[in-house]
Amino acid sequence: MSVDTQSGHMGMLQWVIWQGEAHHVREWAHLPPRARPKTTCPVCGQGIVLKLIGRRRTPHAAHRPGVQCATTHPETADHYNAKFALAAELRRVGRLEIAEHCREILPSVRKQPILRCTATRAREWLAGWDTVVVEAQLGSLRPDVQMLRGGEVIGAVEVLQTHAVPDEKKEALRLLGLPWLEVRASTILGQKPAVPWSAEGPLEVVREAPSRPWQCPEHAAARSARIHQEEVWQRTQVELEAQRQGSGPRRWWVRIVDFYFPSPPRRERFLYKIVEVYRAGELFEVRLGHNQRTKPVLTLGASDLVGRETRIEAAFQADCEERRRILGAIVDSPMEWVEVGSPTVGDNGGTSLFTQEFPDRYALTDGGWSLRPEMTNLRWGRP
Repeated sequence: MSVDTQSGHMGMLQWVIWQGEAHHVREWAHLPPRARPKTTCPVCGQGIVLKLIGRRRTPHAAHRPGVQCATTHPETADHYNAKFALAAELRRVGRLEIAEHCREILPSVRKQPILRCTATRAREWLAGWDTVVVEAQLGSLRPDVQMLRGGEVIGAVEVLQTHAVPDEKKEALRLLGLPWLEVRASTILGQKPAVPWSAEGPLEVVREAPSRPWQCPEHAAARSARIHQEEVWQRTQVELEAQRQGSGPRRWWVRIVDFYFPSPPRRERFLYKIVEVYRAGELFEVRLGHNQRTKPVLTLGASDLVGRETRIEAAFQADCEERRRILGAIVDSPMEWVEVGSPTVGDNGGTSLFTQEFPDRYALTDGGWSLRPEMTNLRWGRP
């Protein structure tokens, strides 16, 4: 006896055709063998034997020896079992709710599994059909399950067993303008121990099309706040840029930091810059940046300058620490912040002014980067 290890089911056909309709074999479990109706396989159409008796036997239908049919394979049998079970529930209830999960991705440790918000809700996906059909032709397609109202298809469900819905089928369903779901066979049939899905509860889906991502109220509010902050930031940048065009003098501080990376072994020299921009004699903006990126590490506007020295130093240290923590770099900066008079210092190519004046303090050896003994007490001063 084969077992479908993916869904936890026995992989035996449990739905058959009798008088043109699909029926679960348990309908006749109470009848003796001679009183059971003659049924056929829903796939190949051949006569089938009902095996319903036995304490350890799961009621099912079996083909006669030598018959070739796809449902003799466990995965195919469960695939068809799930289709017919789903269709029976949809006929019984006439409406379908799906389980929605908050789409918010939570912060997590690098290289660890993605964490998502656990909030869920049930939402009505479709209702009001009068007919449910299995594998009926729809143009060039044969959706697994279709719901119809007055002869018109209003929705479809694809049952996933081993292969997801192919892209060409997705596109065909999209062109039909048909809402559809993809759901796992194991969700319909139930996991171990098998507890089949009931239409009184929401259905877990793999995919909904058209997609309608949902966020719980908490994360929806947080997202709106982030969007608002981004819009404010963008407007602020436009305003600051306009102010810069007519701004007054600037004061500059620079600091050289060398990063020695282990793989591949290399030294990268960063020229960090603090720029104070004045307008009408008043400080209205402070920026921290470096020559390896165009966007500032930190920007403080006129209304955000309280405690700026502490905040700038914290942002500087965090930027350096990120390369040490993530890339394993040695951070070397035997230099304090130095005020310079020329506003051109630190522009593109500015670090070339310091290449010769500030030699490398670390040397590459067989054991990695090592501080040169003669450089131990070296402190860089004014450029």
